[in-house]
Amino acid sequence: MQGEINTESIQDKPVKKLDKLEITLSRAQHLMSFGSWEIDLGTMTRYWSDEVYNILEIDPDNRGGIVDPFRFFLADSANLIQTLMAKAIEDGHPGM
Repeated sequence: MQGEINTESIQDKPVKKLDKLEITLSRAQHLMSFGSWEIDLGTMTRYWSDEVYNILEIDPDNRGGIVDPFRFFLADSANLIQTLMAKAIEDGHPGM
């Protein structure tokens, strides 16, 4: 569980709610060593959270340099992910 004490005064510059949610998610992922990722199947553009880079011990500045992200998964998991991605592309919607 993550908690936060807010010491901002009402005169401080307000932080957008989405920014606060992103900060909270990032903190929670770091505390649990649990990353998240997503992929745009139309463009095959992937997004990994900062914690994924931390877990895999990859420099976050190398975001575009990873050619085969499936090499970080066990073979069975990589095959399952690739199968689900192919089905999602074929069906036009995520399978999960």
